[in-house]
Amino acid sequence: MKQIRRIVVGIGDDKATAGALEAALRFAAEEGAEVVLAQVVPIPGEQFVPGHTTPSRAVGDPRTPELLAAEAGARNAGIPATRELLMGYPPRELALLAEDVGASLVVVGSRVPSHLKPAYLGSTSRRLLREAPCPVLVVPVRAAAAEPAAT
Repeated sequence: MKQIRRIVVGIGDDKATAGALEAALRFAAEEGAEVVLAQVVPIPGEQFVPGHTTPSRAVGDPRTPELLAAEAGARNAGIPATRELLMGYPPRELALLAEDVGASLVVVGSRVPSHLKPAYLGSTSRRLLREAPCPVLVVPVRAAAAEPAAT
């Protein structure tokens, strides 16, 4: 089995990110891998633009609150991490980034609580599974984290 050297992690501003980051950091620690923390700013209609072959990176140092928090989590776990801020259609950008950086694995979170729709994948996850040049791990949001406790 090929050793995992570099993991691209989809970072967002939702609850699904926490599970994806946790899983990616666990894999990275076990495999001695580095993580590439990637946040994509969606551009409506971008998925219909053909001929896109490289990731659309933002200019400058990507310092969104979500990326900085994820980087701090990686640093606290002793995992080497880099940040990427991309613009465009999220599944395409993540797949292009994975290819560009030579990723062994892409990890993303799923916004759908697993107890509600166990066989359902969101549109980003579904499309990423088709486009990524490497395996994709889709981590479901934990039901406890997704919904407030019943009173």
